[in-house]
Amino acid sequence: MVEFHRQGPLVQHQIAMATPQRTNRWLTTWQADPIGDWPASPPLQSCQSMEDPQGRPVVLATGLAGRSHWSLSVSVSEAGGLLFDVACRTGAAAAFLGSTYQVAQPAGVEQAGELERQGTVEMSWSGSRAVLRPAEGAGGLVRLNEAGRLVVAPASLPTESGITVRWAYEVRFQPT
Repeated sequence: MVEFHRQGPLVQHQIAMATPQRTNRWLTTWQADPIGDWPASPPLQSCQSMEDPQGRPVVLATGLAGRSHWSLSVSVSEAGGLLFDVACRTGAAAAFLGSTYQVAQPAGVEQAGELERQGTVEMSWSGSRAVLRPAEGAGGLVRLNEAGRLVVAPASLPTESGITVRWAYEVRFQPT
């Protein structure tokens, strides 16, 4: 499940797995500088729940920073996971684009694959397992950064303004 909450001027989210016994909160969006031109995560300021044409729940969120505009949709993937689809319309050459998450402790985290190969990150915690990987056909990279934060980013950054960049990723939960 994904939970959205307001943190100051921004809407942030947590990715969690709920079982009858407890809710394990795995990942929380992280912002180093929420008012900078190129924040660590999309600077979402509005969020709305709705249904897609098939009646399935979808969350749409939008925001802006500097001269760029961001959007995020979260829906249930065909495999039953959470599908995050992010886009940024750049107003200048991008210094950074991506979604950065603080990993909950004491989650065990493993990265399978290398940055260049669009790796998959697996997490395990209290008898549960989650896998985060780039969505098929969307282009994107998943990696752990030097601070131990999980970063999902587009495959490349634009070098000019007026470009829309998209990255998408899926989180699947698997009780063990």
